[in-house]
Amino acid sequence: MNSELKELEEEMLLLNEQERFEYIIDLGKELKKIPNSEKNEKNKISGCTSEAYIKIEKSNNKIDLQGDADSIIVKGYINILKKILNNKTQEYVENEFENDIKKFIEKTKLNLDMLPSRANAFGNMIKHIKDKSAN
Repeated sequence: MNSELKELEEEMLLLNEQERFEYIIDLGKELKKIPNSEKNEKNKISGCTSEAYIKIEKSNNKIDLQGDADSIIVKGYINILKKILNNKTQEYVENEFENDIKKFIEKTKLNLDMLPSRANAFGNMIKHIKDKSAN
């Protein structure tokens, strides 16, 4: 598990359900918006009930994730993914990311806090990241 993910996990393990919810909202508020020009079909997260976008750029085999959504909770989830992935390699995304994020979600009990539609959206974000980073 990477150090950013471990740090997030340690923070979230100290929180109860209400505090986790507030923490995710705070993460959503911290996420910088992407330009409207980047809110397009290429970056849109399919299967998400809110309008959510994740843009992946690579430089020197390092990932740079940017995103936005019309839901503050979804923005918080995007920011979690951003914190985990920025400056990671393509190899990490291909080989470790999905397993790491699943362990993180279970260990922090984030899966218990998610509505089914949000859990589905989170899964779609992971798939989008893996698909777009491979290109």
